[in-house]
Amino acid sequence: MITRPEIKRTAALLVVLCLLAVSAVGTGVAQETQPAAPSQPVITLRAVADDAVYEGVLAEYCWPTATGSLRCGTVPDAPEDSIVVEMGDDLEVVVESEAGLPESVTVRLADDPEEEPVADTTDWTVDLEPGVYEVLVDATFPDVNAYSFVSYRFTLEVSAPPTPTPTETPTEEPTEAPTEAPTEEPTEEATEAAEATEPAGTEPAEPVTPDETETPGAEATSEVTAEPTEEEMAGEEAVTPTVTLMPTQEIAEAEETEAPAETPTPSKPEPELPLTGPPPVMLQSGDVAFASLAVEYCWDNAAGERECPPGQPSDEGVELLGVPPQGAFLVVVDGPAPLAVSLALFASNGIDELARETRLGDALLLYSLPPATPGSYIFAVEAEWPEGIATYYFPVLILEPEPEPQG
Repeated sequence: MITRPEIKRTAALLVVLCLLAVSAVGTGVAQETQPAAPSQPVITLRAVADDAVYEGVLAEYCWPTATGSLRCGTVPDAPEDSIVVEMGDDLEVVVESEAGLPESVTVRLADDPEEEPVADTTDWTVDLEPGVYEVLVDATFPDVNAYSFVSYRFTLEVSAPPTPTPTETPTEEPTEAPTEAPTEEPTEEATEAAEATEPAGTEPAEPVTPDETETPGAEATSEVTAEPTEEEMAGEEAVTPTVTLMPTQEIAEAEETEAPAETPTPSKPEPELPLTGPPPVMLQSGDVAFASLAVEYCWDNAAGERECPPGQPSDEGVELLGVPPQGAFLVVVDGPAPLAVSLALFASNGIDELARETRLGDALLLYSLPPATPGSYIFAVEAEWPEGIATYYFPVLILEPEPEPQG
């Protein structure tokens, strides 16, 4: 039976074991039949201060499928949004799982070669220096399967806490009250001096009332406010411009003539464009599709010359297809059907060929595994099109046979 130390492993070691030689049922000792596997867990981060929940992206995993086979892989996607936090903020790791609580939860930096965890619990106080970090959160579930785990990636943007600045209290300057200039009252001496300046024998002028005073410009005012005379009215009417409407010419409408109906010409089918590169090929087991690990090809360029670039590793996540002994899966071509297809099974070193089949070209093929011992293998699909040839490589894991029920 699998011992306790074998169950507790780091996420990186679990992926390596799954891709090389891991069996879904352990060491081959008879085990009890397991019920249907629960769905794969999801990990999120929650900010304790404002209760905000942040989603990450799946980075690595090993989890049993509905058929009981073990599916492992890595996903190179990065989160679209960053989580903005300050030094000292508290974050909580939230694991949503039908399999219950994980046995262990660790938080580590993605670019740390030592993979030392910065936290080994669901409560994490951010103690990182200001900067941008890629963080991986791992959770293991040995009760589901000896190698079951999930790892999620988050992007953290850490900033230093703001330093409080002292506020100055404004002081009011005293304002001087305005002073009124003293007014001097006329004295008796000034009055006597003013009387002395008047010429002798003149009588003081009598005050003039407003009724007796003529207002300058009164005649002009009466002329302006006077109503116009009949002669003036007649003169104004004489200068009023008149508008004469010109006669309009009627334009004869052209009689509408019906255009002869065009007879539709049958459209010619467009010729198929040549492929500019090998189309994608996938393996499908149930409703799960698995991309190739690497592709080698020789293809015609725009000038018609055949070029053979070096092997192209997949830029997508590497997924391992686990199938039972002598199981079957589909080979799916996402594009035009090839002229011919050759299917081969190699040992894990990719050199020793164990079996090969040649088929007529088709975009959908069913392949049954030959008798082979449980372990890791390389499955190759060699296909030929008019524009070139390509070979696709897939990692395959043949599982241990299920134990027979004991009567």
